[in-house]
Amino acid sequence: MNGPSAAVGILKVAWARDNQNREEMLIEMLGNRGLGWEGGGFKESEIKTVRTWLRSKANSIEGGTTEINLNLVAKRVLADIRLEIKPTLLDQLHDGCPGEELRY
Repeated sequence: MNGPSAAVGILKVAWARDNQNREEMLIEMLGNRGLGWEGGGFKESEIKTVRTWLRSKANSIEGGTTEINLNLVAKRVLADIRLEIKPTLLDQLHDGCPGEELRY
Protein backbone atom coordinates (compact mmCIF):
# COMPACT_ATOMS: atom_id res chain seq x y z
CA MET A 1 0.00 0.00 0.00
CA ASN A 2 1.30 3.46 -0.88
CA GLY A 3 1.10 6.56 1.28
CA PRO A 4 1.29 7.10 5.00
CA SER A 5 -0.11 4.58 7.42
CA ALA A 6 -3.33 5.02 9.34
CA ALA A 7 -1.24 6.07 12.34
CA VAL A 8 -0.58 9.49 10.77
CA GLY A 9 -4.28 10.31 10.60
CA ILE A 10 -4.86 8.97 14.09
CA LEU A 11 -2.07 11.14 15.49
CA LYS A 12 -3.33 14.27 13.70
CA VAL A 13 -6.86 13.81 15.08
CA ALA A 14 -5.62 12.95 18.57
CA TRP A 15 -3.25 15.93 18.71
CA ALA A 16 -5.92 18.39 17.53
CA ARG A 17 -8.48 17.09 20.03
CA ASP A 18 -5.98 17.03 22.88
CA ASN A 19 -4.88 20.59 22.17
CA GLN A 20 -8.49 21.82 21.92
CA ASN A 21 -9.45 20.07 25.17
CA ARG A 22 -6.45 21.55 26.99
CA GLU A 23 -7.29 25.08 25.82
CA GLU A 24 -10.98 24.60 26.74
CA MET A 25 -9.97 23.59 30.24
CA LEU A 26 -7.77 26.66 30.64
CA ILE A 27 -10.63 28.92 29.55
CA GLU A 28 -13.00 27.22 32.00
CA MET A 29 -10.47 27.70 34.79
CA LEU A 30 -10.34 31.44 34.06
CA GLY A 31 -14.11 31.80 34.45
CA ASN A 32 -15.23 35.34 33.50
CA ARG A 33 -11.58 36.32 33.06
CA GLY A 34 -11.56 34.01 30.03
CA LEU A 35 -13.87 36.32 28.07
CA GLY A 36 -11.40 39.09 27.24
CA TRP A 37 -10.04 39.80 23.80
CA GLU A 38 -8.48 43.16 24.58
CA GLY A 39 -8.68 46.03 27.01
CA GLY A 40 -7.29 47.23 30.30
CA GLY A 41 -9.64 45.07 32.35
CA PHE A 42 -7.76 41.90 31.46
CA LYS A 43 -4.24 40.76 32.16
CA GLU A 44 -1.98 40.08 29.19
CA SER A 45 -1.80 36.38 30.15
CA GLU A 46 -5.64 36.15 30.13
CA ILE A 47 -5.84 37.75 26.69
CA LYS A 48 -3.13 35.40 25.41
CA THR A 49 -5.01 32.38 26.81
CA VAL A 50 -8.23 33.44 25.05
CA ARG A 51 -6.45 33.98 21.75
CA THR A 52 -4.64 30.65 22.04
CA TRP A 53 -7.98 28.93 22.77
CA LEU A 54 -9.57 30.47 19.69
CA ARG A 55 -6.52 29.56 17.63
CA SER A 56 -6.77 25.94 18.78
CA LYS A 57 -10.09 25.64 16.96
CA ALA A 58 -8.16 25.71 13.67
CA ASN A 59 -6.07 22.66 14.65
CA SER A 60 -8.69 20.24 13.36
CA ILE A 61 -8.65 22.01 9.98
CA GLU A 62 -4.92 22.60 9.46
CA GLY A 63 -3.83 18.98 9.14
CA GLY A 64 -6.87 18.15 7.04
CA THR A 65 -10.28 18.17 8.61
CA THR A 66 -10.97 15.65 11.34
CA GLU A 67 -13.60 13.98 9.14
CA ILE A 68 -11.14 13.55 6.27
CA ASN A 69 -8.45 12.12 8.55
CA LEU A 70 -10.89 9.68 10.14
CA ASN A 71 -12.14 8.65 6.70
CA LEU A 72 -8.56 7.98 5.55
CA VAL A 73 -7.88 5.97 8.71
CA ALA A 74 -10.99 3.87 8.12
CA LYS A 75 -10.10 3.24 4.47
CA ARG A 76 -6.55 2.18 5.33
CA VAL A 77 -7.60 -0.05 8.20
CA LEU A 78 -10.36 -1.68 6.15
CA ALA A 79 -7.98 -2.15 3.21
CA ASP A 80 -5.52 -3.91 5.52
CA ILE A 81 -8.27 -6.15 6.88
CA ARG A 82 -9.55 -6.92 3.37
CA LEU A 83 -6.05 -8.06 2.35
CA GLU A 84 -5.89 -10.44 5.30
CA ILE A 85 -9.27 -12.12 4.75
CA LYS A 86 -9.16 -14.98 2.29
CA PRO A 87 -11.87 -15.10 -0.39
CA THR A 88 -12.98 -18.53 0.83
CA LEU A 89 -13.78 -17.06 4.25
CA LEU A 90 -15.76 -14.27 2.60
CA ASP A 91 -17.67 -16.88 0.59
CA GLN A 92 -18.51 -18.74 3.82
CA LEU A 93 -19.72 -15.54 5.41
CA HIS A 94 -21.82 -14.76 2.35
CA ASP A 95 -23.62 -18.12 2.43
CA GLY A 96 -27.16 -17.60 3.62
CA CYS A 97 -27.47 -14.16 1.99
CA PRO A 98 -29.23 -15.03 -1.29
CA GLY A 99 -29.54 -12.41 -3.96
CA GLU A 100 -26.60 -10.31 -2.78
CA GLU A 101 -23.47 -10.01 -4.84
CA LEU A 102 -20.25 -10.08 -2.86
CA ARG A 103 -17.54 -7.73 -4.11
CA TYR A 104 -13.91 -8.05 -3.06
